[in-house]
Amino acid sequence: MYSEAFAKLIARVDGKRKLLSSGFMRRQTLVLGQYQKPVETELARLRAQKSITRTWACDASLWTDSPQVAAQIENRLGWLRLPTDGRIDREVLRAARDESRRAGWRHLVMLGMGGANITAETLYAIFGQQEGFPALITLDSTDPTAIRDVEAQIDLARTCFIVASKSGSTLETLAMLYYFYDKVQNGDQFIAITDPETRLAEEAQRLGFRAIYYNPTDMAGRYAALSYFGMLPIAMLGLDFERLLDRAAEMALACGANVMGNNHPGLWLGTVLGVLARRGLDKLTLLSSPEIAAFGAWVEQLIAESSGKEDKGIIPISGGTVGLPHDYDDDRLFVYLRLETSAQNPDQAVKMLQEAGHPLVRLDLRDVYDIGAEFFRWQFAAATVGMVLGINPFDEPAVEESKQNTQRLLDAYVQHGALPQSPPAYSEDGVSLFADETTAALLHALRQQQALESSPLSGMLAAFLRLARSGDYIGLLAYLPPRPEYIAQLETLRRQLRHVLRRAVTLGFGPRYLHSTGQLHKAGCDKGVFLQLTVDDPEALPIPNLPYSFSVLKQAQAEGDYEALQSRGRRIVRLHLGADPMRGLAKLEAAIQAIAAKQK
Repeated sequence: MYSEAFAKLIARVDGKRKLLSSGFMRRQTLVLGQYQKPVETELARLRAQKSITRTWACDASLWTDSPQVAAQIENRLGWLRLPTDGRIDREVLRAARDESRRAGWRHLVMLGMGGANITAETLYAIFGQQEGFPALITLDSTDPTAIRDVEAQIDLARTCFIVASKSGSTLETLAMLYYFYDKVQNGDQFIAITDPETRLAEEAQRLGFRAIYYNPTDMAGRYAALSYFGMLPIAMLGLDFERLLDRAAEMALACGANVMGNNHPGLWLGTVLGVLARRGLDKLTLLSSPEIAAFGAWVEQLIAESSGKEDKGIIPISGGTVGLPHDYDDDRLFVYLRLETSAQNPDQAVKMLQEAGHPLVRLDLRDVYDIGAEFFRWQFAAATVGMVLGINPFDEPAVEESKQNTQRLLDAYVQHGALPQSPPAYSEDGVSLFADETTAALLHALRQQQALESSPLSGMLAAFLRLARSGDYIGLLAYLPPRPEYIAQLETLRRQLRHVLRRAVTLGFGPRYLHSTGQLHKAGCDKGVFLQLTVDDPEALPIPNLPYSFSVLKQAQAEGDYEALQSRGRRIVRLHLGADPMRGLAKLEAAIQAIAAKQK
């Protein structure tokens, strides 16, 4: 008895020593006001149920009572020890780095969706191109124009394609592989990252890929930042993966089994997120130093897909500018990732939000390499959110629904030569609004009732956007090529909506968002007002080996998700922008102006 108690004491002292040496808790600040007490109460509950030691013991009963689900969860906790267990072989990564430099590639093009490529995209946006190494282009779109844009940027003969898919069966990834392999006809320019014995692994062997990297199977894609999915591409880009992994290992030790809950960086953050979400502050608004702004997109996919289920969830808001306090409703929790070495920190704007009474978490990073530590902290936080909200943070059940709808529509296309079509509710100047009959009738009536000063189409749009009440959010679902001019215009509209309606506004490009926030839209809390944006494609762009084009695939994905959201009773309309996206987006801007004029 005495020796057991002494061993526990020694373990706790060792945990405290590791925590103090890392300094992570000294570099985080919490200003919660009235929510401080509920957070402390929840931390005490988690401490009483020994949640930290049980997490490290892979005790799935923390998240479920089902033996079947527990077995699945136990096979999704491999990320916990990944920074320290040696399964991501640094010698392998060093060899890949050196080979990439010798090969003289001009570009690496990552073909993948969601967690398969977002880590590399995030880190490249932060660190940039390294001397003597290739530039990175990430392709996660089935839009024909987006694919042609990538093709126009590269010298095919001097490009290496990294094809990344955990399941190995991701339709978009395989389609992109077939397209670019048909262009290059050289397996030595392709590398695969996947789980063992997948369809992608088989295709890579058949086509004679330069290399196949098998990732550990015991983690979901969004928890795989520190695996080969994240680390292999950045090694090939010449980034210092070793420093990033070292920082991740520091955080893993600071989040260890022997660290008490109040001093545990991951449990602490996840508890704050979960408790405030339960109390209605479920719009997790990510602010940061500009040098690390790209990290927000990675957090967005992790938190949205992990928490958005069983009519619960946290709505992450990343990107955009910091608004004034009156631009925000009282459903926000701000998390400010502050880079200590930055000369451009938005400290004054953040201070104004804090002084206005908004709850705020501040995480200070010593330098950009602390992003490696943040990957681990946020993964542990996402797991903790699952405990607090009472959901399984390691599955993504609603993602499959849109996939099934897409496949049904593609099968119909193969059989009949065309996708099913529905008439628009209203058309104007080459732009069309699609809605079910009930919604269309409601919007016509509201437009007249509210006497909005606009064209009929913009008036219906304005009436739809005004359905977003306090506590709701607006989701812009853009099936457009992610060109800079479209991104800039959508961000402007997003900022205008936030200012006029005081609602959180998310922006996702399709089909990319289907692999991140799409889970939250369909299975999370019913607070979304969704505007899907589609365009005419200038060309179909055939997919080798498949009986349909990229244009048809993208249309089927948009319609499949639209149907999935409708079937769950979500508020959604589609605005088809026609052949000129900017002209179509002007209709949306006119709708926002009509709302603003009405509120004066």
